Formats: sequence, structure tokens, C-alpha cells
Amino acid sequence: PSSMPSGITDPSSSPSALPSIMPSVTPSTSPSGDPSASPSNMPSSSPSAVSDAQILKLFYKSANGDQWKTKWDFNLDDYCVFDGVTCNSGEVTAISLHTNNLSGSISTQIGQLNNLEFIRLDGNSISGTIPTQIGQLIKLTKLKMDRLSRFTDGGKINPNPNIGGSIPTQIGLLINLTVLGLKDNDLTGTIPSEIGNLVKMTALRLEDNKLSGSLPSQIGLLGKLTILKLGNNKELSGGIPFSLCNINYDIDDTDIKKECNSEMPSSPPTTRRSSSPSHMASSRPSDIPSSGPSALPSDDPSASPSSMPSSAPSRKPSDIPSTMPSDSPSTDPS
Repeated sequence: PSSMPSGITDPSSSPSALPSIMPSVTPSTSPSGDPSASPSNMPSSSPSAVSDAQILKLFYKSANGDQWKTKWDFNLDDYCVFDGVTCNSGEVTAISLHTNNLSGSISTQIGQLNNLEFIRLDGNSISGTIPTQIGQLIKLTKLKMDRLSRFTDGGKINPNPNIGGSIPTQIGLLINLTVLGLKDNDLTGTIPSEIGNLVKMTALRLEDNKLSGSLPSQIGLLGKLTILKLGNNKELSGGIPFSLCNINYDIDDTDIKKECNSEMPSSPPTTRRSSSPSHMASSRPSDIPSSGPSALPSDDPSASPSSMPSSAPSRKPSDIPSTMPSDSPSTDPS
């Protein structure tokens, strides 16, 4: 009874502790989920549809949209009906404007189209450089900007040169990219080693540019690559990695050496196998017998076998029957 009141006093205090804990936890969780905080996040996603429209308008202006064959009408409420634009749930997923007389440059804001998966601009007269912001398009699977020609649609020389500059290192961030087409432009500099991050790549076309330097060894990491076109880059050097020996590649009019042939890939494995097994076979058997049998003969083979049977059978059977029957029946009746 003396302990009961003390227990009664404890529950009286415990409920007081419980409410003190519960309100403290719930308010801390509720403010974080208060509508005041959540709307701040919601608008960030909801205006994405509006920002897509603004980004398309900037792209249109930067590429001289008023001179396109098929123009975009921004008086329309729905930009997803624009020619060459594909949307999913109101968000732009593809831009395909090949041979549509685009000129000017590529707007840097294109990197803000977060759901863009496909870009095709080949056969136009775009100049400038590839914007580094293109590395933000992590959902991009195909990027085709081939033949951004020096000539206009009427055959006249375009006063602006092809798209030039170097291939941005940010291209290595496009981990979902399967096709990269940049052929027949004025690209200069080296092929970035970051291109080795594009492990899903199946086709890489960089021919007919002005690329230089050595082919990065990281290109050998592209295990799914089936097409590699590097021809007519006269200052491009290096060698084709062994891992890409059997794919469809073009290195004409370059300084790239064809290092892989019918003998080279087979020779490294044979030398490794011939050397490694010989060491493994010579060392392992020599060590294994030395540890077991070498110790036994050192104690005289006659003594070692005699000692082994004498010690094992004599002691074990004598002990097992004596202990097992005596212990088990004694415990069972009890």
C-alpha cells in the first residue's frame, strides 16, 4: 500500500510528462508542414509550366524564330502545340527542329527545361558555342546537332560560321545520353575525358570537325557503344581502345592509330594466363604439401600414422560409450 500511492503519484506525473512531450513534438512537426511553408515549395514546381513557355520564347528569339520555316505562335495558350515541341503533363520533353532554317545561337536558358529528353537541331545554321548549361539536362537521352551548315537554305554562304568552340566538359553530366551527334561543325579543342561517364552511349558522331589532341582513354569505358565516328579531324591522335575493337568506327583522315587487330586483343590475355597459372600452380602445391606432409615425414612416417590411430580410436570410443549411457539414463529417470 505504501508503494501504491507512490505509484499513483508517478502516473500523475507521467501524464504531465506525456502531454509536455506530445505538444512539443507535434508543433515542431506541424510548423514544418504548415501551409505557410508548403506553398513556398509548391509554387516552385507549379510555375515550371510557365517557365517552360518563357524558356521557349527565349530560345525562339535567340535562334531568330521570325526567319524559321515553321514559326511558333506565342499568342496561343498552349505551347505544347508548337511545331517540333513535345510535352508530357504540360512540361517540355522534346524539341525537334531539324532543317527549319534556325540561325543565331542556342539560348543558355535551354538548360532549365528540366524534363527535356530529346534535342534535334541538325541541318540548320546555328552559330556560337554549345552552352555549358546543357549539362543540366540530366534526363536527356538524345542530342543531335549535326551539320549546322555554313550555307543558308537558299544555298548562299551563311555569314555566321557553324557552331564552334569546344565540347563542354559538362557533357559528362548527361548520364542518360545514348546518342550524341555533333558531326560536320567547327568544333575545336580536345574530346573531354568526362565523356567516359556516358556509359549508356550507343552512338558517338564527332566526324568532320577540327578536334585535336589525343583520344581520351576513358572512351573505352563506353561498353554499349556500337558506332564511333571520328573521321576528318586531322589533328586528332591517340588510339582506339581494345574494348572498342569490334564496333563500327571511322578514323579516316585523323592521326589515330588502329591499335586493335586480330592478334593484339588475344595476346595480353594469353601472356597473363600463361604466367599467372604457372606461378599459382608452382607455389600453391608446393606450399600445401609442405605444410601438411612435410611435418609428418619429419616425425617419421611410421610414428605419425601409429600415433594418429592409437590416440583417436582408443580414447574416443572408450570415452563416448562410458559417458553417454551413464549420463543419459541417469537424467531420464530423474
